[in-house]
Amino acid sequence: MYDYTATTDKEFDFKAGDIIVVTATPDDGWWSGELFDESRRQKGRNLFPSNFTRLFE
Repeated sequence: MYDYTATTDKEFDFKAGDIIVVTATPDDGWWSGELFDESRRQKGRNLFPSNFTRLFE
């Protein structure tokens, strides 16, 4: 839904329209996952704010 720029070394950047493979959805709103596009993955960074995304199943 929205672009996001990481603010810590555990988060990753993404752009609106990116596909994120979600690996965990804790209730605090900070989900774990990685970009589907392997060439843009940021090694060791796996947190992102769920409110910047939309879930497709």
